[in-house]
Amino acid sequence: KYCIIERVVPVSAHEVEVYFEVVGAEFSIMVMEQSTLSWEGGGLPPDEVVLKEGVSNRGKIVFTDVPLTKALHFTFGQKELGYESVPIHLSEDTWRRPLNALERRQIKLLQQQVLNDERESKVEDKHEVIKGDFEQKLTQCTEEMTRLSQQVAELVAEQRSSAKRRDDGEADNAKFFRAEVERLQAQLDAVGSSTGGRTPND
Repeated sequence: KYCIIERVVPVSAHEVEVYFEVVGAEFSIMVMEQSTLSWEGGGLPPDEVVLKEGVSNRGKIVFTDVPLTKALHFTFGQKELGYESVPIHLSEDTWRRPLNALERRQIKLLQQQVLNDERESKVEDKHEVIKGDFEQKLTQCTEEMTRLSQQVAELVAEQRSSAKRRDDGEADNAKFFRAEVERLQAQLDAVGSSTGGRTPND
């Protein structure tokens, strides 16, 4: 038993239809609904399974929200069934039959949408880079302002300490001067007393 992928049709920029045929076995839709479409870093189950009218082994599986710019892999049914994951390509060369006019038109629209998505992604990436640079510079400026504020605070504290030491020194000098004047005055008074109240000029 095996599963044939007949073709893969992109319906929109993020929606894919996988047309399949199961050979050598029959499964219910519930089993088919456990198929997966995966890519690096993610994957999802189908949004819808539609069987071809009158048969139970052919139909299409619809996937939405698919990143079509990434390499995709399709796995049919449950893992226990033993079907291997196979790569699928949104390329005309890999499809089982020629594209019809509607599918060709969808491919052109898809290509335009994918290009627009890539351009928008590049713009978003550029904005993210600019935002990252701005945040980094803002962080550096904030750190520099904090450092300068600390230096200013330390300088102000040092100036206040120096002014206090200077004031304390001037106060000590004034006290010493007053004490010296008082000492000399006392000596002068003592000399006056010993000479009967006369000064040396008398």
